Amino acid sequence: LINANLEEARLIGAYLHSAMLTGAKLDYAKLINANLAHTNLVGATLSSADLTRANLTTADLSHADLRRANLTAAITRGACLCEATLSHANLRRADMTTTDLSGATLY
Repeated sequence: LINANLEEARLIGAYLHSAMLTGAKLDYAKLINANLAHTNLVGATLSSADLTRANLTTADLSHADLRRANLTAAITRGACLCEATLSHANLRRADMTTTDLSGATLY
């Protein structure tokens, strides 16, 4: 699924554990309760995506675009959001324990 166009996809509860989604376009996608643990999302666009309660444990979201994404109660433990854009993202109740935010844009 490298560079896949999944814009506006309904992936509620999807099991995408360890998937290769490098450069994928997931803008406006519904990923509520999705399992994205260990997934490679380097350079992916998830602008306005709904990741409520998604499991992103140790996922690689380096250089990902998460502008206006909803990450309410998402789990990003050990994930890499290095150089990611999180402007206006909803991070309420997100478990970001040990998440690497080096160089990320948070405003």
